[in-house]
Amino acid sequence: MGEEGTIGRISKGPIHRKIDATVNDRTKRRPFLDAIEAAPDLQTYLNILQNQAGVTPQQIAYLQLTWYGQAPPNVWWPTLQPIFPIIQLGLVRAIWEAMVGDRDLDSYWAPSDNPAPTAVEVSILGGLRQVTRIIHTPASPAPQPLARPNTADIWIVKESVPGMSQKGNQTAEERVVDVDGNLVITRRKEF
Repeated sequence: MGEEGTIGRISKGPIHRKIDATVNDRTKRRPFLDAIEAAPDLQTYLNILQNQAGVTPQQIAYLQLTWYGQAPPNVWWPTLQPIFPIIQLGLVRAIWEAMVGDRDLDSYWAPSDNPAPTAVEVSILGGLRQVTRIIHTPASPAPQPLARPNTADIWIVKESVPGMSQKGNQTAEERVVDVDGNLVITRRKEF
């Protein structure tokens, strides 16, 4: 959440960072969970994200238009709507799991390479120190050519492709940080 579209890559956008920061602040965690769990509808949920997690009005508008809208052409995955209940319950369950053992929450979005709408689901993975929440979706529309100046703490190991075989080479979404034969390690670029 918070990207301007991405295909087949894992991402941690600014909305996930704000939600995670709120959940990982032990003074805010329980009130946030209680509010999210009790939210009866999408608008209430989005108001909680704005008022308790600091999601901006522009980010809320982006979510309403692309993630949770009901009509094309702007909504992603219109045949799968409403996805709000899946995202809401996934967040609630992830926070509950984080509370067990007093762990942190770390959230990501992993759109598929497949643009055909099949499902939206949330995976919650428990670890010793953190719970990882991954929202799986079909592909979104191709990313807009926006500047992504910041690197994220996300690395990808893969076979090199033309133009991405030397350290320092980059695209709008990633930069090569290391090369090992025909393999490269790239670092994801985000907003």
